[in-house]
Amino acid sequence: MSQRFNLSDWTLHHRTLVGYLLFAIAVMGIFVYGKLSQAEDPPYTFKAMLIRTQWPGATARQVEQQLTDKIEKKLQETPNIDRVQSYSRPGESTVIFFAKDNTPPAQVPEVYYQVRKKIGDIRHTLPAGVQGPFFQRRIRRRFWQYLRVDRRRLRLPAIQGCRRADSR
Repeated sequence: MSQRFNLSDWTLHHRTLVGYLLFAIAVMGIFVYGKLSQAEDPPYTFKAMLIRTQWPGATARQVEQQLTDKIEKKLQETPNIDRVQSYSRPGESTVIFFAKDNTPPAQVPEVYYQVRKKIGDIRHTLPAGVQGPFFQRRIRRRFWQYLRVDRRRLRLPAIQGCRRADSR
């Protein structure tokens, strides 16, 4: 009858060797842990830009026809465009420009520059009394509020920690 190797029995008879191996593995783990990258969040390039334009006293229909539609039409000429989403309400136009997901992060600043340039080209055609357009690249609470309105269509997950748009 052949006897099988019993690991538990072997470790009990070779305590010194097992202790040395455990100590060596622990020391290597400490050194390797110190070399791990420590970024809390992975680097991510957000490929969207918010364009807000204000026109005090204008109705939602006027804002849509004379601001939002012009801005959307001009943005369609921008390279690497994925889609444009807009909201018009009395006195304010909000257009969100989304760059394609496959746009390399190094090209995103150039795309944003092109967006600003295209909007600058039509700025003189906007009605008198218009304030802006103002551009926002950074993710802010107000930006996320616009995205939350239509997140099912955008296929975005629920965003934790954002307050409702009507609460301040």
